[in-house]
Amino acid sequence: MANDAGATSAATPGRQLGPWWLRSLGGSAGLMVVLLVIAVAVNAAGSPTDLRVATTFFIYLVVALGLQTFTGYSGIISFAHVGFMALGGYASALLTTPALIKQTSIPDAPHWLMSAELNFWVAGAIAVVLVMLIAFVIGIPLVRLNGAPAAVATIGVLVIVNTILSNSDSITRGAQAFYGIPAKTTIFVAAAVAAGAVLVARLFRDSDSGLGLRSSRLDVLGSEASGVNVDRVRLLAWTLSAGIAAAGGVLFAHYLTTLLPSVFMYNLTLTILTMIIIGGPTASGAVVGAMIVSVATEFLRRAEDTFSAPGLSTVVLGIFILVTMIVRPSGLLGRWEIDTWLRGRWRQVRRVQSGTTTGGGGS
Repeated sequence: MANDAGATSAATPGRQLGPWWLRSLGGSAGLMVVLLVIAVAVNAAGSPTDLRVATTFFIYLVVALGLQTFTGYSGIISFAHVGFMALGGYASALLTTPALIKQTSIPDAPHWLMSAELNFWVAGAIAVVLVMLIAFVIGIPLVRLNGAPAAVATIGVLVIVNTILSNSDSITRGAQAFYGIPAKTTIFVAAAVAAGAVLVARLFRDSDSGLGLRSSRLDVLGSEASGVNVDRVRLLAWTLSAGIAAAGGVLFAHYLTTLLPSVFMYNLTLTILTMIIIGGPTASGAVVGAMIVSVATEFLRRAEDTFSAPGLSTVVLGIFILVTMIVRPSGLLGRWEIDTWLRGRWRQVRRVQSGTTTGGGGS
């Protein structure tokens, strides 16, 4: 990526002060520690409801970080990532569900699939790699699109995935529930995967490819003129982001232990999109947005039950999106990662203090 590096280094002189990856690791560490502390605190003192909300937050955060890695950095809205989440979940479920259960639920499945009963982590890794390969093939023509055509194409990907899962009776049980998935997703497993997703998303964002992709968000032609291969960095982000979303799907499958294709459609897509829109196009923004939406969704779910108002949470999420786009289109954190914002504020305070001290001494 020599061209990408050359195109971006001049615009980011701060990167010359030290290795970019070292600052990315340092910036990610704070968020990762926060996530793990939340897991420990909720597990130690939280109610069963708190435990459920926190685990769901971590799972959705992984998917949001996957979506952020493409949509947040490229500016192209994707509706496909919940589809990648579904593919990851079903792939892991098929590889880990006990053979005896599969003999009853999907008796017409291929023999090798019927007898497969892999370890959770091995199956999860295979599922992520498989989804990344699928996304890579799909992405070759898709990344050449911009704006509305690209968004519409990703809707097509979501619909295709849902249609295949809903009609593959001999493998996924079609529209019926696929059951018997081992319960392997604990709050600590979900938190650990979420922390890893934060690290991957942040490292990609600060890499030469990530910088090139972010530059193309505002001006594709200008980025190409500066030497950025926009199609290549988009394809890399698309493939990586699909893998992260698939990891979220693996966690989701092994938390609920039952899967339905209808779950992975527009309502869930709206929830994940709201998270990154509210937070802003950074890894920190995804974390903040996921926290806000997860807590708000739980309160809204209780309100729906109390006031018999089905659909209230969907309406409020839509309002969240409208208000955010009107009041703060770049999200709560804007383009800032929390650690870079804090460093900037600290430097500003030091400059003010230094100026006050100098002025005081001179008078």
